[in-house]
Amino acid sequence: VNEQTLALANTIAGGMMLAASTSMLEHSHEHSGVYDWQLLVGLLAGALFIMCSQRILGDDEEAGIEGLHGAIMERRHFNKAVLIFTVMFCHSAAEGVAVGVCFDSQLNTQFGLFISILLAVHNMPEGLAMALVLVPRGVSIKWASVIATLTSVPQPIVAVIAFWFVDAFKSLLPV
Repeated sequence: VNEQTLALANTIAGGMMLAASTSMLEHSHEHSGVYDWQLLVGLLAGALFIMCSQRILGDDEEAGIEGLHGAIMERRHFNKAVLIFTVMFCHSAAEGVAVGVCFDSQLNTQFGLFISILLAVHNMPEGLAMALVLVPRGVSIKWASVIATLTSVPQPIVAVIAFWFVDAFKSLLPV
């Protein structure tokens, strides 16, 4: 896969995530309290999480999936590998929460289906991008596929849990 194809796949995945995020913000606004306080708290918490993750990981080349691969394959920087895996896990878990709450009875059923399909399609180029980084660095196709798949494991599990508990946390739904 050449650089242009990879850039196109990443752009499509980013556009899909932007569309999902915009739709979720619109629905959050409809169900948010006075002055959209829950929506603002959610946006602030997400931005802080990303900023803290980047600060802890650093902005170097080793902070991505390449760093995780190097840490696993060469058994060095284990703490960094655990941190990167944790960030990837949280990313997938957050997507699972999005899927679960989008099927809330107060929302349009088609919205839940829209978000689910969007994230499912988004996960394909995301997993492919991870595998395409690992294989040239000596990871077998089978092992790269396993790693790419494992990064999305939390998503369906957390989606079911979020769906079960969405009614109990109605006030936090916009967050």
